[in-house]
Amino acid sequence: MESSNGKKPISDPKPAAPKADTLARQLKDSLAKRRPRPWLPVLAILTGSVLILVFLAYWYYPRPPLTPLQIMALDVVGTTDEVPQVRAQLLTPLEEKTPRPLNGFGIIFHRPLTQKANDKPIEIVTKSDARGQAAADWPKPSTATADFSVNHVDPANRHVDSDLGRIFIWPKDAPILIVDAAETLGAEEVDEQASATLRRAAKEDWHIVYVALGSEQPQEFRAARIWIARNQAKLPIGPVLGRPHIAEEESAAQARRAILQSLKERFQGPMVAVVKNEVSAQISKDAGVRTIMIGAGAAPAGVTQAPTWSDVVVRVE
Repeated sequence: MESSNGKKPISDPKPAAPKADTLARQLKDSLAKRRPRPWLPVLAILTGSVLILVFLAYWYYPRPPLTPLQIMALDVVGTTDEVPQVRAQLLTPLEEKTPRPLNGFGIIFHRPLTQKANDKPIEIVTKSDARGQAAADWPKPSTATADFSVNHVDPANRHVDSDLGRIFIWPKDAPILIVDAAETLGAEEVDEQASATLRRAAKEDWHIVYVALGSEQPQEFRAARIWIARNQAKLPIGPVLGRPHIAEEESAAQARRAILQSLKERFQGPMVAVVKNEVSAQISKDAGVRTIMIGAGAAPAGVTQAPTWSDVVVRVE
């Protein structure tokens, strides 16, 4: 239709048709938003299953067995009016650098089978403490010296370790000679002069106590005990005492003071200490023990100097 003036009427322009690629992209985005994703739950289940399998494999996979622990009996010295208490220490292998818990292991103290036939059997079962030590009251022996055995049974490794300790029961007024074995006897072979001096003292009724305080590891102290036992033909029999708690931060000086104090409190007879360095000599003298220092070094005031073992004179003063 034309207007009265013969011209076509003016109308709104038609919108341009959208391009095909734009429509396709919009359709794809719409479908992606609406389409379900069943693979997401499956992936979550698979991930959880793998984690569970890894945990179970770690938990149940057989680990290599630990090297069996060793047991060391500790000598006991007491008076005739005391109840003896036997003690033992668990040892980890020297090559084992990472410490492991030592508490809760079964320890068995018993009378050795080699005792007299009329002796009653004794068996005491206990457990180790956090230090790997165990202790138990022991019936007072009828003799001045008696043996006891200690066993540690390791069921996991089907292993049994044993050691032998000794109990020494002395009168309260017994004369005691304290010998620092690490300082004065520490050699491949026993010094003949030391052997002669100590054996003569034993014949004169001195009771010998060996101390090995320089050992920072239980295995080192055990080696010192074995060395003294191996040389019993040349050395008088006597207890071998070390640091009360070897595995802890306890210095040799602290251990020496503790041992001397314990002996002084429990025994009232004469007491002599034989050492080889100034520090040990000073500690022994300060504890009220007559002290002899072997060697050429300058001895502290009040300490007797002895150049060699042949110069050591043990006597009651």
